[in-house]
Amino acid sequence: MALDTTLDDVLIREGIAREIVRTVQDGRKQAGLEVSDRIRLHVDGSALVSEALTEHHEWIMNETLTAEWSSTVFDTGFSLERELDDHQWQIVLEKTARG
Repeated sequence: MALDTTLDDVLIREGIAREIVRTVQDGRKQAGLEVSDRIRLHVDGSALVSEALTEHHEWIMNETLTAEWSSTVFDTGFSLERELDDHQWQIVLEKTARG
């Protein structure tokens, strides 16, 4: 029996969600936030990134201590852009008092 190593869209979206979490964690560190700080987060990206965000929304929020998910971009926070293969995304985050 051969091992099937084909990546389907479900696995690709899960991988993108994990990379978004990694991007947010990198952003938190670069912005000088404490490990326990809650954040406000906006993520925008290509079509498959949007699908990954919808599918893994709660998990991403939990993993990144996101207290507020912003549907619109804000210019007061720390931002990063990343890509994986043909998929690009940008995050914007800032510390929030909400917990």
